[in-house]
Amino acid sequence: MSQRFIALRLSLWYLIVFALGALILGAGLFGVARTTLLDIADTDLHGKAIDLRRWIDSRSDLSAAELQTQLREKYKAEYAEDRVQIVDLHGNLIYRSQFYEQYHLPTITPGGLDRPAYDNYRSSSDHFRIVSEHMQVSGHDYIFSIARPMDEEFELLLTIRRRVVRVGILTLIIAAIGGYWISRRFQRHLAS
Repeated sequence: MSQRFIALRLSLWYLIVFALGALILGAGLFGVARTTLLDIADTDLHGKAIDLRRWIDSRSDLSAAELQTQLREKYKAEYAEDRVQIVDLHGNLIYRSQFYEQYHLPTITPGGLDRPAYDNYRSSSDHFRIVSEHMQVSGHDYIFSIARPMDEEFELLLTIRRRVVRVGILTLIIAAIGGYWISRRFQRHLAS
């Protein structure tokens, strides 16, 4: 075998091993970034659910119809970003904000919700993170669903992915050139 063929073969092996390592590292970095952004969103959503529970609990003496009226009138005024939907355990809609209707967010259905459920949802080009949680407030059982727009977070993830791919490609090119150079030097060293 010629020295050039051996050098190319060794370079290819260096490149394959390095590419696998870079792929694992890039996927790990992207996964950590995604998990961190979703954790931040989930913490924010859980805090909003607790605030909503307190708000409804402070109106515990109201009937379901009165609560609906209060939610329509006062909740919107107190909370500028109204992204809430509330149903009872029978599936009766107590409240659905204009935001839910505008973006065609899914209607939650009761049943089997023993812990908060966090879901990603896409409506046309918009991304949302939604928490659905069963809460008992003043003896009444409700399923709260609160949405949070995630367009900025998903755009950040796309930017991170593009940059990781660009850096990965550049790194692989440098690794291929370096691997070839090292294997050629090694071949010359063996020949002398």
